Amino acid sequence: MYADATSREPSVYKVLSIIFAIILIIAIGIIIFLVLTKQEISKQQCIYNGVTYESGSSIAATDGCNSCSCEDGEVACTEMACVSLTPSPTVIEKQTLTPTPTITTIEEAGLGTKIYFAKPSAENDYDTLISVSRDTDKTGADLISYIISQFIAGPTATEKSAGATSVINLSGDSSCGGSAYKFSWDGDTINVKFCKTINFITNAGSGGSYSGMSLAANARIYKALNQSLTIEGISKLVLRQADDSCFAKDAGVNINCTD
Repeated sequence: MYADATSREPSVYKVLSIIFAIILIIAIGIIIFLVLTKQEISKQQCIYNGVTYESGSSIAATDGCNSCSCEDGEVACTEMACVSLTPSPTVIEKQTLTPTPTITTIEEAGLGTKIYFAKPSAENDYDTLISVSRDTDKTGADLISYIISQFIAGPTATEKSAGATSVINLSGDSSCGGSAYKFSWDGDTINVKFCKTINFITNAGSGGSYSGMSLAANARIYKALNQSLTIEGISKLVLRQADDSCFAKDAGVNINCTD
């Protein structure tokens, strides 16, 4: 009788081992499922003004007059010039584009920022820009949204009297559900998409187009926006058109963009 009991012991241990292995596999599967689900949800969320929003949520823009929305992890905002939020510029300084522009710290509030517009010295001068100082206490994604909206709105009347001119005009329907632009911020790269047709602006007094003018004018749009978005932590701008194609890459700029 003892021999029979002893012979059954390995079978009992084997059954218990199988049950334990099944339970362990089920537990691991549940953990993997929860992790993947959490990652998928986080990819669709947006962080704006320090608040996390789900995809599809409507967001009030921090400038007080525009509206934004969260679309699959990207914040898209409408375009409207906010006159009441546009302070009088302090100093307008003429500056020719350089490889190392002035840097504004993105994490520190109250330092203000600079928006770049054109100030051509001749009809065919599409290189010279001026920087307009704007006071703002915005930081992070809010600062980026503020810079883009002010860049699109163009210079104020006071800034225009000092020679500043717009470099861009948007027209047509939006490909982003009514928003004028959308952006995402990943490490040292900012991805900006203008959701309407991008139109370059020719210099005043221009008697007509000439060979290479459109390329130069489009390159100026990219360079001015790139300068405006030169803030610490961001060193690359990828600019796309409403159809997601790379903008002005044929003009020798926007080299980090891939179609």
